[in-house]
Amino acid sequence: MKSYLYYTGCIAASVMASGSALAQEAAEPVQQYSTGIQDIVVTATKRSENLQKVPIAISAVSAEALEGGRIEGVKELDMTTPGLTMTNGGFVQTPFLRGVGSSDPTAGQEAPIATYVDGVYQPMPWANTIPFNNVERIEVLKGPQGTLFGRNATGGLIHIVTKDPTDELSGNFSASYGNYDTYTAKGYLASGLAEGVSADVAAYYSNQRDGFGKNLFNGDDIFTSEDFAVRSKLLIKPGDRTRITIAGDYRYQNSTNAYNYRLVPGTVAIDGSTATPGFYDVNLDLSPKIKMEIWSVSARIEHEFDPFTITSVSAYQDAVIRLNLDNDGTASNTVGAQTDAAISKAFSQELQISSNPGAPFRWIAGLYYLDMKAGFGGPKGIQLFGSDVIGGGLAVDIINVIYTKSYAAFAELGFDIGDSTRLTVGGRYSRDERKLRARTVLDAAPLGNDPIMTLSEDNLKTHFEEPTYRIILDHDFTRSVMGYASYSRGFKSGNYNTSNAANPAFKPEILDAYEVGMKGRFLDGTLQLNAAAFYYDYSNLQLVEHTGNTSNVINAAKSEIKGFEIDGIIAPTNNLQFHVGYTYLDGKYKDFKTAGCFYPAPGGGNTLTTCDVSGNPIVRTPRHAVNLGGDYTVPTSVGDFRLAMSYYFNSGVIFSPEERLKQGAYDVLNGSINWTSENSRFRVSLYGKNILDRKYVGYMIAQTIGDTQVASPPRTYGLELGYKF
Repeated sequence: MKSYLYYTGCIAASVMASGSALAQEAAEPVQQYSTGIQDIVVTATKRSENLQKVPIAISAVSAEALEGGRIEGVKELDMTTPGLTMTNGGFVQTPFLRGVGSSDPTAGQEAPIATYVDGVYQPMPWANTIPFNNVERIEVLKGPQGTLFGRNATGGLIHIVTKDPTDELSGNFSASYGNYDTYTAKGYLASGLAEGVSADVAAYYSNQRDGFGKNLFNGDDIFTSEDFAVRSKLLIKPGDRTRITIAGDYRYQNSTNAYNYRLVPGTVAIDGSTATPGFYDVNLDLSPKIKMEIWSVSARIEHEFDPFTITSVSAYQDAVIRLNLDNDGTASNTVGAQTDAAISKAFSQELQISSNPGAPFRWIAGLYYLDMKAGFGGPKGIQLFGSDVIGGGLAVDIINVIYTKSYAAFAELGFDIGDSTRLTVGGRYSRDERKLRARTVLDAAPLGNDPIMTLSEDNLKTHFEEPTYRIILDHDFTRSVMGYASYSRGFKSGNYNTSNAANPAFKPEILDAYEVGMKGRFLDGTLQLNAAAFYYDYSNLQLVEHTGNTSNVINAAKSEIKGFEIDGIIAPTNNLQFHVGYTYLDGKYKDFKTAGCFYPAPGGGNTLTTCDVSGNPIVRTPRHAVNLGGDYTVPTSVGDFRLAMSYYFNSGVIFSPEERLKQGAYDVLNGSINWTSENSRFRVSLYGKNILDRKYVGYMIAQTIGDTQVASPPRTYGLELGYKF
């Protein structure tokens, strides 16, 4: 396959996995060239459109780009996406896009960077651990998506588009072995079953048996993981105007990569403990473990009438997670947690009606409904124990479940103003109804004992509603250069704190975004350059505050983020391509006089005080970030040899609003050397991740019991064999 596909998503003929596949506007080419960068198509507006013609900032990454750069999950997308920063806390990854994000993965909470799979919203923070083995492309939409993808998408969204099954029998399989005794197998098979009926199945299995580090308390390996995932699609075309897609998936994880807390070097914990000497080692009396199961089903039905197309998208997702968590990061029984069952069950339904090609205006309208139950369920919920919680071998069971019903209506209209200028206006109205059923029980530790007495019981309810909207004006300066200006508003609903029912519900956050940008092709199609400058005005920014026993979401009063980004592709030939990305961010708290700040206490641990952090940088917002990629293919008589790499530089982030916990500048290099046979059926790949073996943390927490951190993975490498037909 030619290297120009490496960073450019997929060519126009291969898409249609989301957005209407029947009655889309034709993806108008920017300008055709015999060599260089080819046109790509995305579905960011729920229509198939040329990436260079969509007047919003989007990064698109193809399956081949993911494979060449060894990007194996959402947690590594920041390697290829300007403006995206991933926070890795273990079993869940939390994205920050242009400084907007949330580090709260608690059951019942939703992220401001929404994740979608084939147009279906993934409401659970754990669901973004999706392994990539049947992906067509990934689209990262930047800025508030308050109209078409309005569900809590304050800062943007990640849209994973999977392959559609083909009528002809095809498949690909691979197996690899890497350091840390890691075995991985992947497979994909697609075929026609009958006239107008086709199906596929994708399977993934990985087992890392040796850990990156040790738990010095008992000698166990940590940072080990066993993962299994399977996904299948059934595509039915009963006629030329109707298309039905039924999909289902199942994911399982059994891992010790569940918040392996190590004390931050220099920290003295509340029990007098200090950090372990090994960067990947911990000293925990409760070994971190996690077992997670997620399954989902969805049905997409599309039918084209003469003037418009109607689309129905129905989905159900069920997740259960059980984990051991040593909150204090020490060998002392200060704070530990075990979950009987953190649950999340969600049903969603969306109805869309959109104009067909040839209509005088481009329009789409729809209704959206979400019914979700999430929190700490089961007989025990989450059980907290230890000397800082309660002594005498006792525990506190927190059985808190949030019930959400969300309703929304949306519409967007686009029309031409002359031959080269277009105006797009859209709006959405959302209403969220929240109910919290909370019960706190005194129990005997560990899990499995009978409760002693009920300490508290609450049934609370509230609701939040807000209109969101956007307006975009774009203009073609030439056939291959487009500019745009936009204003949009994003809304992330308020909610209750799942782990602390005593706190009142926190407020919704509102983001008003102003952006100007350009997209262009230059130098006879060998240079593609997209750039955007933006200003975000943030109200009631939702932040997580940790006390040791619980984590609580609080609201910062006002914040602002301003910056710009460049996303470029240089393709001198069809066999050589470079990707260059740069992001500058200046995010500050404008008015935050009541922040929770942690400072070291004389006897160990931290003291929580209220302080004014107005003017301080927003957490997890790097000032500078660089993305570089390269792909070079050498055709020979015995097959193609391909060298691919991806490089990411982060100038550093802070993890607490008082700027005390910081990760300094770091960089990560991934790459692979590949050979593909002349008939393209056989492949051998030698790959490496974090090749420079940088030691950096993915997560830091300031809390009363002491400062803790979680390490990001070290250098990994291996050999992969593949076959396709």
